[in-house]
Amino acid sequence: MIVEYNITGIGAFKALSEGIRERLADKNMLLETVANPLINATTKSFESESDYFGVPWARLKPATIKAKGHDKILYGEGKLQGSLSSDINSDEVWVGVNASYRSFQYGLSQHFGSEKRNIPARRFLPMDEDGELFDEVVEDIIQMVGDYLELDFK
Repeated sequence: MIVEYNITGIGAFKALSEGIRERLADKNMLLETVANPLINATTKSFESESDYFGVPWARLKPATIKAKGHDKILYGEGKLQGSLSSDINSDEVWVGVNASYRSFQYGLSQHFGSEKRNIPARRFLPMDEDGELFDEVVEDIIQMVGDYLELDFK
């Protein structure tokens, strides 16, 4: 995505750049702006039992439903969804899950699938198989950053 911004006159440029500088003084606010759509997209996937694009996850096997006592996908005791969080440091945002069972971090196996464990991929994070955010997510984040900086990227 190419971002263009037309500024007429040095006064307008100075005002714009000063406003951006002030809004970037606290990077945590900006980074929270980036984290929020990632958390929201992931929460929506858990609630809808589908990936970012609305493609339903593989259904549970009858034996799994019987063992769990319900057919809610990626929900046992709520540990996986409950571990969804974001962390912000000086220059980056981390969004993910941190749930384990008997020292096994099962979030990755659930998201990407595991042939060894016979687990189908049920993508709940808004990223592709290489761990890259989907273009639509990146565009949403760029727009949200523009809104935060009070820029018009359209």
